[in-house]
Amino acid sequence: MFSHSFIVFVVGTLFTAASCSQHAAPDDPNVVVFRDRHGRTLTAGQLKEATGNVQYEILGSVNISPEAHKLHQEAREAGRRGNYGRALSLLEQSHQLAPDWPYPIYDTAFTYLLMKDFAKARENYREVVQLSPRGFFTAITALDCLERKARGELPEETYLTYVSLEWTPDPRQQQRTIKVLVENVPQLAPGWEKMASITEADDAKLDAIE
Repeated sequence: MFSHSFIVFVVGTLFTAASCSQHAAPDDPNVVVFRDRHGRTLTAGQLKEATGNVQYEILGSVNISPEAHKLHQEAREAGRRGNYGRALSLLEQSHQLAPDWPYPIYDTAFTYLLMKDFAKARENYREVVQLSPRGFFTAITALDCLERKARGELPEETYLTYVSLEWTPDPRQQQRTIKVLVENVPQLAPGWEKMASITEADDAKLDAIE
């Protein structure tokens, strides 16, 4: 892991949205994770609006074999094709070769999420957080939502709906989805955070923040 900090307003464009996307598959096996001064992981959208000091970490190639990376990428391709069984098998092989690397477990959790096996998704997100306590992309949010779902505090597919916003390119569709989400699950803080980030009117943005 390689870590540095920088001042957001003097950096300019040093990255692409894909490099910060929670489920993007960059050609470079390294993954860049940006965090605010409190240690919270920032998404690409949040990073655009951030000011002040931001920490970034390069996670990836250190002590991770090329074969583990290869298996991980093959798993992601299988997942994109909807072959979840093969994806899980390849991710497990990658994890065995690199047991301290959170990425294969993170994608395992996400695969189970897509399969709507929320118990196994929760188990794997918990393992990701144990390996990366300050957060690995949206693992902390995912684990919190799934644990609250298990206690009956949130509807079953709350986190899946929330994370689906990531691959919804149409801003109007994003707004419709997040509006329904916060109306149906008003106790979901990340939903209001997302609402604030995509709302243009200052009064409405402040209401969402509050």
